[in-house]
This record gives sequence, C-alpha cells and structure tokens, in this order.
Amino acid sequence: MAHPNTAITLTNLAYTEYQRRRYAEAESLYRLAVPVLDSVWRGTSQIAQTLMDFSVVLNERRKCDEAEGHLRRSLRLFLREREPTHGLVLGPQRMLGVCLAALGKLAEAESLLVDVHAKMLDGWGPDNFYTRLTARDLTTLYELMNDTQAADRYRVSNQSQ
Repeated sequence: MAHPNTAITLTNLAYTEYQRRRYAEAESLYRLAVPVLDSVWRGTSQIAQTLMDFSVVLNERRKCDEAEGHLRRSLRLFLREREPTHGLVLGPQRMLGVCLAALGKLAEAESLLVDVHAKMLDGWGPDNFYTRLTARDLTTLYELMNDTQAADRYRVSNQSQ
C-alpha cells in the first residue's frame, strides 16, 4: 500500500491533469490514490472532497454510473459536517444531478438541480458563477425532458447576468 502522503501527491497531480483536460491520466492517478486515502480518511470530509474531485473526472470520461456512487457518498459525508446550503454540499449535489441526468434519471436530477439552484440564488445571488452554471445544467436537463418552457426560463436566467 502506498503511503498517504504519496496518495495526496497523486491527487494533486490528478487535479493538474484534470485542469490540463487530460482526463484519462487524471482518472488513472485518482484510481491509485483514492483507495489509500479512503483507508485513512474514511468517514471524513477529506475523503468526501477527494471523491467529489474524482467524480468530476469520471463525469468528463462519461462514467456517470461509477461517479454516482462516489457523489452520493461525498454528499452524505459533507452533510455530516456542513449545512445543506454550504458550497461543499452544493457542489456534489449539483454534480450528482448532472450525472443522474446523463444516466436518464431525470426526475431525481431535476429535484436535485432545482434545489441547488434555489439555494445558490438565495445565498450567492444570480451573478455567481456556480449559480449560472447550475442554470445551464437545468437548461440542458429540461431540453432532455422536452420541456422548452422550463429550459427557456433557465436559459434566460443564465444569459441575463
């Protein structure tokens, strides 16, 4: 087993590869690091953040079926330590909604994304990057659902800022 400090370094490298849009490389590095860190940080927000970051990469690789479990776990762990309106909760909740939409679980995706968007609007305002990103996610979701009226509402919301 690798040393936890080595695994932390691997996650830093994985994040760098993600930023460089080298998703396959990032995924490989996270696959090496996550089991080691999970054995050390199990049940903490530290592993929750690592799982969230890994899931973002998996989403880019169109592996939402795998990302879904990591995101659900990340969300549960963050909720143990944070309020439901905290950014560390809203991030994995938003990503879970995006993954569920990609998996065709549209009703659950809608519920999560509408909730996240409302909390972001209330706490961060309409001009916040993540509020606008979630509006874009909702636009995409409603287009998948062939609900053009709802899609247009979030599209206008996203473009008006």
